Amino acid sequence: MGELAADGTLFTELGTTLLRVLLGAGIGVLAGVVAGAASALSPTAAGALDPPRVLLTGVPPVVVVMMAMIWLGPGGTVVILAVVCVLLPQALVTTEDAVRRIDPGLTEMSRAFRVPWHWRVRHVVLPSVAPPVVAAVAVSLSGGLRLGLMAEVLAASDGVGAAVSTARGYLETAHVFAWAAVAVLFAIAVDTLVLRPVRRRTSAWLEAA
Repeated sequence: MGELAADGTLFTELGTTLLRVLLGAGIGVLAGVVAGAASALSPTAAGALDPPRVLLTGVPPVVVVMMAMIWLGPGGTVVILAVVCVLLPQALVTTEDAVRRIDPGLTEMSRAFRVPWHWRVRHVVLPSVAPPVVAAVAVSLSGGLRLGLMAEVLAASDGVGAAVSTARGYLETAHVFAWAAVAVLFAIAVDTLVLRPVRRRTSAWLEAA
């Protein structure tokens, strides 16, 4: 690990993996939240979105990676697409369920008293929708990181996963264990420094709201 850090390889590959995972997670979660809200509010949207949701949920991630390699060829785009395809249905289902669980009595009361829409969003919609969605996003990011590493092993020429694959191919056992340790420490750091603080701040903000 010291050698990898000294020549800059460690930080370069970590940055590449993190960028891909964050890009794929951002696209997947944003699209899933929008689609989930639309599905909860519109029966037509629900009927249109249900088949692709079932398809994406049922296809194993490794199959997604293989099919993306056939369509797009090896590369970082395959990693991003794999993360999107796995995280999107999770965000969709969570958001749809959360929106449908909003208390209709509170919604009706806010409309009857003609309160501003931004007050309804802050005090009625977000306290119901945000906790499960934030929790799902946190879990999805952890899963997206693992999936991104797996996809890099199979389809990418750079990134932490590709570095593990290269070291294994050249029988560099010390490098394989070093990269494996880096991947584990990286996942722990993301959970400790990013995901847990976000969950705590979200909970505190919702309680204050």
